[in-house]
Amino acid sequence: MCNAFGGIVLIAILIALLIESPGDESRKSAPSGREALEVSRKARELTELEADVSEIEKRWEENKDLLELLQKRNQLALALTSRQKTEALSTVELNERLGKALEMKSLALSEVATLSAELAAVEAKLNEQKRILELLENQMKELISSRMSETHPPELRDASGGQYNLIVQYGEIYPVVDYEFGDDGELYGVMENNSSITWNGDTTIPIRGMGLKLGRDTETLKAMFRGISAHNKLHKSQPSKRIYIVSFVYGDSFPIIDQLREMINEVGFIEDGWEPRPDGEPLAFSSQGKRGQTD
Repeated sequence: MCNAFGGIVLIAILIALLIESPGDESRKSAPSGREALEVSRKARELTELEADVSEIEKRWEENKDLLELLQKRNQLALALTSRQKTEALSTVELNERLGKALEMKSLALSEVATLSAELAAVEAKLNEQKRILELLENQMKELISSRMSETHPPELRDASGGQYNLIVQYGEIYPVVDYEFGDDGELYGVMENNSSITWNGDTTIPIRGMGLKLGRDTETLKAMFRGISAHNKLHKSQPSKRIYIVSFVYGDSFPIIDQLREMINEVGFIEDGWEPRPDGEPLAFSSQGKRGQTD
């Protein structure tokens, strides 16, 4: 027990000595110890880092190709991101252009619809004009058909006998020949009209201002028609000896043909008809007074 107690006391004394505040010398030597520990620690860490670097270098060499691929992947990812941003801007621009194109298409369709409506109206009007024209043509044909007896000389219908010709031009009336009748109505003489017509062979050229005019020369015309009427009455039982009248009317004298025919009808007993003539086309007559071929 004594020995044990003595040992405990000895240990206590040693502990007291150890924990006693160090002197100046120990203070001077303490920092050097810490530096040594720090140097040791850093050396240990450096060794560990060198080992890690060696391990990393080893792994780099082992995975060099893979790392290059990863690097390329990252570069491609960056390029793709940039391209996507550019394409996003392009898409916005394309959408704007598409919107403008759709707007222009809408305007074009609207204009087409308007033009289609106008075209339909024009076509409808044209069809109406065609219908009116066809109606007028049919009416004209009916009129010509109904007045066939008026616009064709009696010789071409059912009359027979001699043809007495009148040229109606310049608003004047030119008898192609002059008839001489006796008191009994018999025809005694036929002479070419040289007073108001110039003859070039068988071709007639009326002299402007020298023909007979309605109003001024009405009595002369009536006397001429009365002579023909008396002759026809004399030969009413002999159609081949009767005389009919044909008027060749130029375009400048259409207004007077109806008045002239009314005068002939008033005298009575005379078949008459008329033919329209183109302006500037002369007439040729045979020696018996019938119309021949034009020059």
